[in-house]
Amino acid sequence: MSDRGDRLKRQRDLLREHLAWLEKEIEGADERSGSPPPLSEISEPRTEPETESILAEYRQAASAAGARAKTGCLIWFALGMLVLLLVGAAFFLSYLRARR
Repeated sequence: MSDRGDRLKRQRDLLREHLAWLEKEIEGADERSGSPPPLSEISEPRTEPETESILAEYRQAASAAGARAKTGCLIWFALGMLVLLLVGAAFFLSYLRARR
């Protein structure tokens, strides 16, 4: 029981040290940053015409993206089935050759 008590006391001391360090860090951060500006002073983000033109260049219709994803999934499925069929045929042929 003494060993367990010693370990628990050590943990308590470590937690106290950590809490003291956290308090110092919080006080230092508050002093460095000051108070945040009031919400009335924060302006809305501005969008620049150049940014909008770049976004419009790469923007796709949702239906086009969905169709491309569906086509890609079907292609991967077909390739997977083909590989499965080829592996099955290879095992079947090796079985027939071993049987002779």
